[in-house]
Amino acid sequence: MTVQRGRRYREAREVLLRTATHCSYCTCEISTELPPTHPQKATADHIIPVAEGGTDDIENLIPACLLCNEKRGTLSVEAFTRLLSHDVEGFADGNW
Repeated sequence: MTVQRGRRYREAREVLLRTATHCSYCTCEISTELPPTHPQKATADHIIPVAEGGTDDIENLIPACLLCNEKRGTLSVEAFTRLLSHDVEGFADGNW
C-alpha cells in the first residue's frame, strides 16, 4: 500500500510542478531545478494533510516553496495564509 501511495504522489507532484512557477503562499518564484535544501525549491504541499484524511490526488496538492511548506507545518492553509499576510518580509528573512 505504501508503494502505491508513493507512486501516486510522485505522479501528481510531477504533473503539478511541471508548470508551477510561483509559490501559492508567498508568491516567490520556485523551481524544481534548485538544490533540495534551497528555500525556493518547488514542492507539492498537501492542502489537507494525509494525516488528517487528505489524499495524494492532484486536487489536494498546491505548489509551494520549500520554506513555506516547512513553515506551514500542521497549520491549515487558511491559518498559514493569514499568518503569512501579516509579515511576508519577516518570513522571507527567516525572522519568525
